[in-house]
Amino acid sequence: MALPEIGSSSSSPISGHTYDVYSNFRGTDNRYSFTEHLNKALVDANFTTFVSDEKIEIKEGLKPDLESASRASRASGSVLSRNFATCAWFLEEFVQVLEQRMTSNQIVVPIYYRIELTE
Repeated sequence: MALPEIGSSSSSPISGHTYDVYSNFRGTDNRYSFTEHLNKALVDANFTTFVSDEKIEIKEGLKPDLESASRASRASGSVLSRNFATCAWFLEEFVQVLEQRMTSNQIVVPIYYRIELTE
């Protein structure tokens, strides 16, 4: 079965999605490096993206906004960095992304950033 195609037309009312890609990442690990470059590349390729700003990460009351953005996205890119598991905020957001995968078949792309996978 082929995965749904994502691209510049996904923000149309027909798709029902506001964003093509929701970015889930641990800000202190890679906000101004990898994630910033990834987001720019996606935008340059006409993807509509959601990337939280620094203030969202420190305010508990903004979690519903992140959950809404996640639900309004066709796909999520989760940047799994060296310290991602040490951040409760990131892990809660990652669980939300995985729940979207289970409930709405959202595409989830894990991106391993500066970590080595071992058996």
